[in-house]
Amino acid sequence: MKLVRKQSNIEHLQLNEEEFDMDKLQEMLMLQNTLQQRLGYDFTDMPHEARVALIKEFSIHANQEMNEMLYELPFFKPWKDYSRMTSEEIEAAFDKARKEFIDLWHFILNIALLLNMLSDDIYKEYVAKNTENHRRQDEGYTHNKIYR
Repeated sequence: MKLVRKQSNIEHLQLNEEEFDMDKLQEMLMLQNTLQQRLGYDFTDMPHEARVALIKEFSIHANQEMNEMLYELPFFKPWKDYSRMTSEEIEAAFDKARKEFIDLWHFILNIALLLNMLSDDIYKEYVAKNTENHRRQDEGYTHNKIYR
């Protein structure tokens, strides 16, 4: 199985029994696309305006899932006393946070699909931005750390 770009620059699933060496991120994108098709979304034949509307909607949902993840984390709420939490309770809270992160990840994958990004695109953009961030640090870039 692999995703390929057609002339319309949209991804399509093609089955190929001989080739089964897709990377995990690409597999997640394919699985998410299949889920979205099951839910009635066809990202392959969607006008730009509809894509943007969905990116906006999925971004709102992603933000909600991010907040749900944060609320599950021990030591996140500065007003709460966590001193009596056992290590098992802390680990259970991190497990809940990881599940919320995966909910967030579903929406991030949707956004990537709507932006027509393959795993190679995500990787290249990430590496470029990571390189830029290191350059900024080398040049003395600072930011306000009051939120910590």
